[in-house]
Amino acid sequence: MRPLRVWVISDLHLGPGTALTNFRDARALAGFFDHLAADDRPSEVVLAGDTFDFLQCSGYHGFDPNLAVKHLQQILTNPATTAVLQALTRYGRKSSHDITILAGNHDPELLLSDVQSHVADHIERAGSVYFADEVLVPGEGTRWPVWGRELGDPGQPVWVVHGDRWDPHNAIQHDEVRERVARGQTVELPVGSHLVFEVLSRLKVGHRWVDELKPEFASVLPLLLYLDAPLTMRFLAQHPRISGGLLMGEIRGRLRAGALFGGDVATTESEDIVGVLADDLASVLTEVPEGRREAALSALERWLEGGPESDRGEHTLASHTNPGRWLIRAWLAHIRKTDRFLRLDADDGVAAHMRRTVPAHVHTVIAGHTHGPRRHLDQRPRYLNTGTWVPVAQIPDGDIRIWIDMLDENRGWPSTAPRTVAYVDLGGAEPAVKLMFVDETGVPCEVP
Repeated sequence: MRPLRVWVISDLHLGPGTALTNFRDARALAGFFDHLAADDRPSEVVLAGDTFDFLQCSGYHGFDPNLAVKHLQQILTNPATTAVLQALTRYGRKSSHDITILAGNHDPELLLSDVQSHVADHIERAGSVYFADEVLVPGEGTRWPVWGRELGDPGQPVWVVHGDRWDPHNAIQHDEVRERVARGQTVELPVGSHLVFEVLSRLKVGHRWVDELKPEFASVLPLLLYLDAPLTMRFLAQHPRISGGLLMGEIRGRLRAGALFGGDVATTESEDIVGVLADDLASVLTEVPEGRREAALSALERWLEGGPESDRGEHTLASHTNPGRWLIRAWLAHIRKTDRFLRLDADDGVAAHMRRTVPAHVHTVIAGHTHGPRRHLDQRPRYLNTGTWVPVAQIPDGDIRIWIDMLDENRGWPSTAPRTVAYVDLGGAEPAVKLMFVDETGVPCEVP
């Protein structure tokens, strides 16, 4: 009989401990697993994808079955990872406790049997870790299946998925991975993965905040252009397939169901986006003394007519007065006003796509992937997003120039990990689901 109490946790991003690793909450996470281990009642922990971040490993150049265990070892030898997995081992020593692991888009190597065996051996659960890969919705034509874990009564089940299935930038086709590995063929990762290990991993050396800032696509690229336009443009030019693929995926996502990390205003056709951005730009230009404002407008007009070439040579923050930077600051102000990333009731793209795919009898879908906690319990199917355990940051309130100066000095912005998990009680007439927050000692409490 399956446990009636299930804890779902996603996007831990346990890394190798190098400069690219951004997981920092080992104490809280180990405490959480020890808290669960102290309870003898039957329970299950579901690690719902991106538990391990293979893309952070040194020498990672793409999915390689021959290097997968080596990269896993880099992660397992990180002291922070060791502390977490030791606590998970203590949890799993009781026969009443089950452990389930799903593959995500940062750890598709978990689809390989030797990697699965290595993980199970490491947590002393050889042969008893369930690497869930159930086909919840069959594929049809070009539409991929939905893979995950079904919990509870099949008549009103709770489905646990990673969530990348509904993100065109990052989706992993499980069947294709397995088929290509079996044939000895190259496994091509999605464009979002290439962005991480080919571009962001290099830019992150001088700008550690690039994988913390949300919303990702809308905020990170303008800031990188602001701080170091030549370097950023050089990387984008070197990888046109990546930048072009991201841009087209973003456009298609907005036209269909709204951007995964976008602002509300950008998802509504009736809104005058140019007009809203013009308002923000006008606000930025009020920083220019009134006697010089007409000259500033003329400079902006020349910049718009001449394009970014007129910005040549100015790639440091010696001045905030360049017209190109006025536009970027206006865009960032617009993003800050419309950002919905940490709103529990906001749509996150996954929810909108999921409802067009998942059958009506499903009680709840629990996903991760987006790093933004979500709680939609007044719709069917209900939807929870577990958030993440790596730090996230947003464009702070106040003078954007001051915050950008902090980035230029590599000080970063305030960031914190949501540390949220989903709890499922299958003991009633219908499943009861809750979004929980885990404090610094590992104790969970319901998110108000």
